[in-house]
Amino acid sequence: ITNRLQIHHYPVGGGYMGFHTDPDIYLKTLAIIYMSEFGKDFHSGGLTLHKDSSEKLNVDPMVGTGDMVLAYPTIKHGCVPIDENKTLDWESSKGRWLFLLNSLPK
Repeated sequence: ITNRLQIHHYPVGGGYMGFHTDPDIYLKTLAIIYMSEFGKDFHSGGLTLHKDSSEKLNVDPMVGTGDMVLAYPTIKHGCVPIDENKTLDWESSKGRWLFLLNSLPK
């Protein structure tokens, strides 16, 4: 097993991650540390957790820079597009930034 620290950037203009679940064989907890803040660095989109097909929780408006979110990996989750009404600029550092801590097989 390899423990990894990843830095993710979801740029303004539509950066996203599709909804998915992660296997809980190696990873027992999703650990996300926020490096940006909803309402300051971006204004729409972000982490959404699905309790079931009808109940969703938009997490980003409830946390700030430096906060950590923990969740079970088999909960359906993804990143709704960030400020998708703006122009996408891959050269810009604007948007949603986070650290992901995970363990994966080598």
